[in-house]
Amino acid sequence: MRLTTGLQLAGLLAFLVAVAWWAVVYTKVVDGNYMSYAEAAPCALMTSDRCSLAQALCTSGHTFGIRRYSAVLLWTGIGLLALGLVSDGLKRR
Repeated sequence: MRLTTGLQLAGLLAFLVAVAWWAVVYTKVVDGNYMSYAEAAPCALMTSDRCSLAQALCTSGHTFGIRRYSAVLLWTGIGLLALGLVSDGLKRR
């Protein structure tokens, strides 16, 4: 497997896992009326005080016991995917 393909696949996988992780946490936050999906959407990209507070206040039974989300995995996935795409573009020149 080429390095660029590996970077792209790793980035895509990390991105998809991060989105699923966000959904696991914030579905319960929204169900508990702590935030709407529109208010929770920015929490996928960054952790603000509002996002942290909503996660802390939500005491509902979370899937797999996961109660906290971090955007680090999402940004790692985006970075790996971008690196793979740029690398692939440079190789084609």
